[in-house]
Amino acid sequence: MVASSMVFSFFLCLSNFILLNLVMAVLMQELQEAMQRSQKTQSSLSVLMSVSAAANKWAQKATGSEAGSVVSLNISPSKGSVEAPSPMEGALAAVKRKNSTAE
Repeated sequence: MVASSMVFSFFLCLSNFILLNLVMAVLMQELQEAMQRSQKTQSSLSVLMSVSAAANKWAQKATGSEAGSVVSLNISPSKGSVEAPSPMEGALAAVKRKNSTAE
């Protein structure tokens, strides 16, 4: 009787240990996949920013003003937030500059 309860207790401890290891392995795999997705998103965002900067330079050269700078993104690395200016900011800046030079 004592031997059977000791074997059963040993079996319970061993099965709990195995289940705990399986759960930890699944959680570690999910963490690694999430980290890879995060790195992929950051690289995509940097490509988007460089394309946006190139488009802004082209638009500034084409129009001769900063009216084309409506697609720029401001990223603050400390907060990790992305702020997009309103589409009218570049055009408004160009109009203000023309008005100030006309006076």
